[in-house]
Amino acid sequence: MSENLSDNYTAINSDNDITANANNNVSDSSNNTASAGNNIADSSNNTASTLTVGINMESETSNKTPIKKEPKYKFETLDIIMLPVVFILAFLCIKYYNLNTGMVTLGLGATLYIVLYVISVLAYAKLKAVKFNSESIILSVLMILLAISFTVFYNYSLNIFMQIAMNFMLIYLPVTVFNKLIKSETSALILYDYINALVFIPIHNATSFWICMFSKRGKSTSSTKTKYFLHIFLGLLIGTPFIMIVIFLLSSADATFKNIFDHLFNFDINVPENIVTLIWSLPMATYLYALIYGSSIEDNSKSFNIDKFNKSMDNAAFIPRLSLYTVNAVICCFYILFIGIQTIYFIDILGGSLPADFTYSEYARRGFFELLAVALINIVFIAVAKIFSVKNENNKYLRIHIILNSILTLALISVDFAKMYLYISTYGLTTLRIIPSVFMIFLCFVFAFIIMGEFKKSFPVTKLSFYAGNILFVLLCLANIDAVVAGYNLNAYMNGNLPYYDIYDLRESDMAAMPVIYKAWKNSSDKELKDKLHFCAEGIMGYYSFDIDEPISYNYSRNKAFEIKKHMNLN
Repeated sequence: MSENLSDNYTAINSDNDITANANNNVSDSSNNTASAGNNIADSSNNTASTLTVGINMESETSNKTPIKKEPKYKFETLDIIMLPVVFILAFLCIKYYNLNTGMVTLGLGATLYIVLYVISVLAYAKLKAVKFNSESIILSVLMILLAISFTVFYNYSLNIFMQIAMNFMLIYLPVTVFNKLIKSETSALILYDYINALVFIPIHNATSFWICMFSKRGKSTSSTKTKYFLHIFLGLLIGTPFIMIVIFLLSSADATFKNIFDHLFNFDINVPENIVTLIWSLPMATYLYALIYGSSIEDNSKSFNIDKFNKSMDNAAFIPRLSLYTVNAVICCFYILFIGIQTIYFIDILGGSLPADFTYSEYARRGFFELLAVALINIVFIAVAKIFSVKNENNKYLRIHIILNSILTLALISVDFAKMYLYISTYGLTTLRIIPSVFMIFLCFVFAFIIMGEFKKSFPVTKLSFYAGNILFVLLCLANIDAVVAGYNLNAYMNGNLPYYDIYDLRESDMAAMPVIYKAWKNSSDKELKDKLHFCAEGIMGYYSFDIDEPISYNYSRNKAFEIKKHMNLN
């Protein structure tokens, strides 16, 4: 381009030599203008390069600016207030509701712990402006009612089931109240929701209790402080087994050292019991605070992708539906045959005759638990059919097969009910007959919900089944079944309605049966019957040679039984 400008400039000069002097003046003027233009161009270039350098310098400066990391925890005043509340809950849990607490010591303390736990979680959520859903209210009421049964009734037969149910609900309550369930309600992913509450949330927030304790009011904690506390916590967690091994080896090497730690671990040193409970309350408070506080802030969407899960479930579907239809058709044919045979048996029994070589007890007991197992297998079959069957095939026939399977299962459960009724009417009640009967009622609800779910896709089968089971179980705990069993059997025996019942079977009852036995013993004029009842009462109370005087372990039924023991002059 510079060469072209030079040529043009030469041509213009040569033309100017031929033209008049006036034109030379114009040429000079043009040259001066061109020179000025070049100067302006140079100035513009310099300005442009100056701006470019400025922009680059600003870019480099902005790149060097450090980005402030968002702190892991942001504690509010309410979170700090929850610290002593959670510590009190942990103390009550360790003292009155721990893994070593049995029905013998469950009482007012356990009820107090559970009721305060429920109230604390609800109040904490309410103050955080969390809107309660129907599930959180129902679950809270069920927990309080079950907790009351610890104080009022002595359900020894249900002890293990009561603690399993309560432990599940204690963990499940915070994620329900704070709406942190994967599908915002109890669903088929209930197992993941529970594991999330039991393990993942407490681990993700394991240091929150201690960091909140030492944090300044209204200040968020730095990630560095969180990291330090996490390292200390993990060090203690991982290092404890190694520390114990070292102590064991050193104790084996020196007798004096061994004696010191023997006394320490046996608590033979003068350490009050409550001090030891306070020490053990620290790790429990750490866990409870991590669960409750973590449930209020945890975002499950980061750890669980529902869309990805659904896609993986679709990819897991590999069973052709025709294969499932074939299996279900064959099984249903056997169910129909079995139900037909049982119907004939019942018609004969109503007519007064039993099948050959059968007694009432043998017929009633035979196949009872097997039929319960068949019902559970059908639930598994339906779940497999819905999860692992190929999804791009017609759903109409799958719905028909599921409905048919469910209806026949309900018929099998009816057969089980008939067997149980025959058994109870002949040999009386026991807790081992009541519990399976209630479980059969629960299965009826489950299969009824499954049938409804096939007609309405959005029907919450898992949610309703979960709460139906919990409601039935809580009602069972409030029914005082040990007393119900003793009362039914004793009244039926005295009225001559249980010809095969042995009154000495009352000895197998629990303390909850003592008021029933005492009432019959007190009101009876039959000396022989009174002696038998007295003997049964001694057999029941003979297993309990203790009397718990601590008010916090008070249990109404247990306390009543010990009062009756004094009135009846039992040994």
